[in-house]
Amino acid sequence: MKNEVAIVGGGPVGLRLASMLKKKGIPATIFEASSLLGGQMTTLYPEKKMEYPEEFKGQKALDAVNSLIEEAKTQNIRLSTRVLDFSPYEDGFMLKTNQGEEFFSYIVIATGIGLSKPRTMGLKGEDDVNNIFYSVKDPHIFHKKTVAVMGGGNSALDWAKQLTSIASKIYLIHRRNEFRGDVKDLNQYPVKVITPFIPISLTKEGHQVTSLTLEKVDTKEKIILDHLDAVLVFYGRTSEKTPFLLPEPRTPFFQGYMHKKNQESIPGVYVAGDASFKDRSEKRLEPGFKEAEIIVEDICKKRKL
Repeated sequence: MKNEVAIVGGGPVGLRLASMLKKKGIPATIFEASSLLGGQMTTLYPEKKMEYPEEFKGQKALDAVNSLIEEAKTQNIRLSTRVLDFSPYEDGFMLKTNQGEEFFSYIVIATGIGLSKPRTMGLKGEDDVNNIFYSVKDPHIFHKKTVAVMGGGNSALDWAKQLTSIASKIYLIHRRNEFRGDVKDLNQYPVKVITPFIPISLTKEGHQVTSLTLEKVDTKEKIILDHLDAVLVFYGRTSEKTPFLLPEPRTPFFQGYMHKKNQESIPGVYVAGDASFKDRSEKRLEPGFKEAEIIVEDICKKRKL
């Protein structure tokens, strides 16, 4: 069977693209650099309840991912396969991966924020403990624990609030007095908010953090949070730059590749989801699904389906 569409990225948008192409009878191959499908929904917040898109509202993120995987079945899926580059070749593209080279007629970049790793607190000894977490896969491991949540975005706020029904005590520490995330109902939860403070050192016993020393940003006052059982760090993630020969992002920080009509970055190469540049717009799953529709429709037109 001829290789038609290469989808780079096995997150929710890549999976939706594969299922939509499947319905049109167009074979597609998903290339996912990690060993798991689902992107951030699998690695960062599998237990989080979905709000968007409407079809998944109320579901856990991991359940939504499993639904998308089921829809994409029969399309070719390559896990732990990293796309290194691609170049024009005859009437399509030669795709180079860590497994070899293959020809495709079209390429869709749906890499989300790309291969990424969590930002750490940058403290000495942080990489030598096992009770600092950068995502939550099973919230019940914090049952009756004292937990420090670091960060000021929605992930930190959401988990601080959600874990109050499981943990015995929750601290929320942020470097600013203002939060980036939604704080409108934070005061309804038994969360001890500490601002504006940053962590400057940790104390551990064996491979367990037991306390954090915090420093106030303006006055340099120091306080110690002791008797900690776990620390959750939500400082965002750093991304590797994808080495594709596409128009550069507009800022030093990855905000997605620029595109023209019908999500095309260059003829035959499309971008969708968080890999698509959206000036001044919040990146959510629902717009990514709409972009997938645009791409599939354009590919169908080019194939005269």
